[in-house]
Amino acid sequence: MSIHAASKKLLETTPTNEQLWTYKLNDQDLSFYKIETTFKFEDPIDWLSSQSLYPLLLWKNKEGNKTHIALSSMYSCDSVPKIECKKRGLGHFPQLFGGCYFSKDITSYNIWNNFTKPGFFLPEVELQLDNKGICTISLHILKNQENITKHIESLLERLKFTTKSVKSFESNFMDRVDLPNYTNWCTLVQKALDTFDRTPLQKVVLSRSSYFSFRENVDPFEVLKKLSDSALNSTLFAWIPCKDTAFLGATPEKLYTREGRNISTEAVAGTRPRGQTEHEDHSLCEELKHNNKEAREFTFVSHFFDKALPKLCESYSRDDKTKVSKTSTVQHLYDSFTGLLKEEYSDKDLIETFHPTPAMGGTPTDLALTFIQENELFFRGYYASPLGWISPEKSEFFVGIRSAFIQKTRLVLFSGGGIVNGSDPTKEWEELDYKISQFISNKKAYAKRESISYPKVGRDNYSRIATS
Repeated sequence: MSIHAASKKLLETTPTNEQLWTYKLNDQDLSFYKIETTFKFEDPIDWLSSQSLYPLLLWKNKEGNKTHIALSSMYSCDSVPKIECKKRGLGHFPQLFGGCYFSKDITSYNIWNNFTKPGFFLPEVELQLDNKGICTISLHILKNQENITKHIESLLERLKFTTKSVKSFESNFMDRVDLPNYTNWCTLVQKALDTFDRTPLQKVVLSRSSYFSFRENVDPFEVLKKLSDSALNSTLFAWIPCKDTAFLGATPEKLYTREGRNISTEAVAGTRPRGQTEHEDHSLCEELKHNNKEAREFTFVSHFFDKALPKLCESYSRDDKTKVSKTSTVQHLYDSFTGLLKEEYSDKDLIETFHPTPAMGGTPTDLALTFIQENELFFRGYYASPLGWISPEKSEFFVGIRSAFIQKTRLVLFSGGGIVNGSDPTKEWEELDYKISQFISNKKAYAKRESISYPKVGRDNYSRIATS
């Protein structure tokens, strides 16, 4: 069946009591119909590029065998919802999509002002696609919706059933500005190293936002297509609240998954680039596995989960041996954990306990977050924050790193690195470029740091650059 035939079948459907669901969301009952059908789907990114229903969210898991798409909002809330199914209808559990800010300490230097505020939404249109191209499309309609048949017809009319090819955006590259610039980055890393000597702070994750300007508007789907072609061992995601504005990326970092009460999570830290040859790649991998500084950075993260999981779980286990996870551009030390969640804990508890891990903030957490708040030049917003979906049956959250903010002609690339004793500012700076290289391959964007004209940027003129 084609998507055109699927649309016709949905249009001919009259919702019944068997298709009626009732969720209890934050102590509020929400009753809605879910009608669905399946069809064969080739390329969702090309199809999504022609849509005008917002918000739009896409998520493709690390394994590449499941893609979720959400279009338009039927219900929304401003925090992680407490969710209970009071009446189950036909099909899979409907999911709420969304995310949280990295922290609640919002500064005035904020590029996220015109983006969707933190929260979750139940979409009007949801698609689930497997790796064989079989797609289930679901429409969610409120039980008390006036003239349900006409509403379904209107919703399907707003969906586009054509595809639009996307092209490369990099030929329009103009210039780049880094916040902080290289000199200020070195000063900031040294400040962190000095702080380790006189306080209990042991690790802090510092980040950079790189502003790339282009002659024409950057199409989010062009960037998403580029990432899709190279998203090795990474979750591909895009959150698009309106035309020409998006937050998207390909992240190697899973916060957790839950199926019933069974949960799994990962410790990921330590970095080396991928090699140009198989031999070089292997050498860099061995260097990563045997480097004391990288081992310390990783241990902070794995010990964090060893401490957190016994509080949340009746039982838990971890891999016997640390492994290496390789993305298209870098490789990391990696460990996985599984556990049986105690009955009294919810997804909200998991997010509040796990975020931020030492891989995103540092350790001890409170001291690291204070250092970040006082010293970073920009508000992280959704960067390095929990994003994902939730239902009574299952949930999955990833961390919004290896990510980009897009607004018209501007592409802002975020990258970060864990600073511990032994960190070298120049090597950490080079690591930041490795981490954004999956977005930009134009060599002009990676000129040697000595030849780039970095303006002197501080908090006083950050907002001018962020909003210009």
